[in-house]
Amino acid sequence: LGFVVAAISPAVVVPGILSLQEQGYGTSTGISTMVVAAAPLDDVLSIAGFGICLSFTIESGSGSDGLWFDILKVPLEIIAGVAAGCVGAALLVLLLPVADVKQRSLGAAAMLFGVAVTSAFALKLVGFSGGSALSVLVMAVATLQGWGGEAAKPVSTVLAHTWNCAAQPLLFGLVGSSARLDTLQPRVVGLGATILLCSGVVRFGTAYLAVGFHGLRWQDKVFTACAWVPKATVQAAIGGIALDEATSEREKEMARQVLAIAVLSILCTAPVGAVLIGSLGPRLLLQDGGSRAKDVASVQGAVPVHGGESPKSDDPEAVTEVTSGQKDEVGGSTAQLQCCVAPGCLARLFRRRGSF
Repeated sequence: LGFVVAAISPAVVVPGILSLQEQGYGTSTGISTMVVAAAPLDDVLSIAGFGICLSFTIESGSGSDGLWFDILKVPLEIIAGVAAGCVGAALLVLLLPVADVKQRSLGAAAMLFGVAVTSAFALKLVGFSGGSALSVLVMAVATLQGWGGEAAKPVSTVLAHTWNCAAQPLLFGLVGSSARLDTLQPRVVGLGATILLCSGVVRFGTAYLAVGFHGLRWQDKVFTACAWVPKATVQAAIGGIALDEATSEREKEMARQVLAIAVLSILCTAPVGAVLIGSLGPRLLLQDGGSRAKDVASVQGAVPVHGGESPKSDDPEAVTEVTSGQKDEVGGSTAQLQCCVAPGCLARLFRRRGSF
């Protein structure tokens, strides 16, 4: 359940961050790049951890000895998943050179999908179901490294279009049909809301502290913590797997609770996270080429500072001298002038020097 709730939804985070990035918010500090890069990494850990935990959570039918065997099998599943992913990626790179991938992106995407599905089902067939998702993730990353970013981009476009047009609507439709909200017990809803609230508070504080050692402003830290709130895609993908794997009535009951909490996390965090990203981004992040650039231009005399007066018209040499001095005070950064000297004070200083 923890791995189900922990995953971030790239389907909600990435479009909102890219929209802010196009407007120039958070690009100079690297906030947009960091948030977008952290989302899939978080999903990789959550999916792999969920698959490994699921493999020994479902009873094997051999008592406590079988449970201990499943726990000890976890490292083997990790090794098997990584090895299967690397072998599948090597096979794809050998069968499809870079030149063929560029010319036949649709065929390359179909072959990548086929090898990934084969690897996942093969590991599940031999009893390493926990490493099946990990093998697919490793295969995708290794294949990208083998083909190169330029050659793999058309393949990624084909897979993304297939996901957006067919797979994603089908996935959410299946999850919606599996979760019957009319049968939810108030106890499960209350438990799920408490879990989401407590885990959200802990995650917010942890994310704030995790990015606190990179010289970021407190506004950047708050936005980063808020940007990792939305949950949707991964919860829809893995929320119903436990119900499919359950065998006994007790396991099915617990699996239904996991699915209900997964659906509840989507309903509660996806819209809230999208609103937080869209509303807090312009208020907390610095904008390149926006108001900050206008302030710097006003200091340098390119824009009138106060009351339509331009300090550049009084004494250009004085403007150059003052801005140079202020650069030395703030470490040579023109962009920081607005933080230490008010434009009105500079205008009065320029007029005073002009009178000399």
